[in-house]
Amino acid sequence: ESIAEAVAHADPKAGQALAARTCAMCHSFAKDGPAMIGPDLYGVAGSAVGDMPGYDFSPALAAHKAEHWTDDTLSAWLEAPARFAPGTRMAFPGVPEAGDRAAIIAFLHTLSDGGK
Repeated sequence: ESIAEAVAHADPKAGQALAARTCAMCHSFAKDGPAMIGPDLYGVAGSAVGDMPGYDFSPALAAHKAEHWTDDTLSAWLEAPARFAPGTRMAFPGVPEAGDRAAIIAFLHTLSDGGK
């Protein structure tokens, strides 16, 4: 199963619970939410990598600016941030389980004005 298929079948509420445990200490999820240690994640799905006005991304992540946060790139980032962007400031080791990543990504898809 591709990550896009896994995301399509994933439970965003389960992803929200996972994100609350693994992401909320450094990220906000609210529209126009503040940058904390990491950037606000509202609207991240589908956006350009390293594109949040006012947030100073590491050169490691800024090097990916030509890319977008697709299901595939989000999964790669969540699985192993340091492998996706060597030198990233994000010290989080990653989410090893594909099903957990799919649920978090499904939740991230709900964080937009047109969220599903």
